[in-house]
Amino acid sequence: MATSRLTSTELEMRANQLRRQIVMGAEQIADNLKPGHIYQEVLDGAGIDQLTMSGAVDAAARRHPIPTVLGGLAVGFLAYSVVQRRDRPHQREGLKTAVAGTASSLMDAATGVFRRRAEEKKRILIDFAHTSLASGAASIADRIEQTIGDATEIVPGGKELKPLLVSGLEILLAAALDRFVRPRTRP
Repeated sequence: MATSRLTSTELEMRANQLRRQIVMGAEQIADNLKPGHIYQEVLDGAGIDQLTMSGAVDAAARRHPIPTVLGGLAVGFLAYSVVQRRDRPHQREGLKTAVAGTASSLMDAATGVFRRRAEEKKRILIDFAHTSLASGAASIADRIEQTIGDATEIVPGGKELKPLLVSGLEILLAAALDRFVRPRTRP
């Protein structure tokens, strides 16, 4: 297919086809950047796609058996002490205070562990997203350069315009992604 044999209609059809490809690529990128999609990819990669409460307890017991046993013993001891003291009316008030203090201490410890682990998982997720986005952006930039390179070969004088077109389209895409990620608010 030589450039002299292409009609303006054929060039317009080719340009429309390239526009559709770019729009489809941008839509795919926008879909892949949604937090739910990124989160699901992380879960899939970690092998914990469908995590239930019993699955979480089972996983905790397998990964951290000693803390799980100690937590179970603490809950069992608490239940035992409640059963032993419930028949003594003069100790009920002290029992309520002891139970509340023990439960509060256990909850504080569990909350601290959950917060630390959530921060760790958040950091892992952000690092993964950063790596994935950088890799995807490099792939898109390569694809844009290849697509524009293909299009400029059929247009007379297109090879000289290729760097300008590639950089212009990449700037436009960067501005569109910036607008998508940080929408402007009107005062």
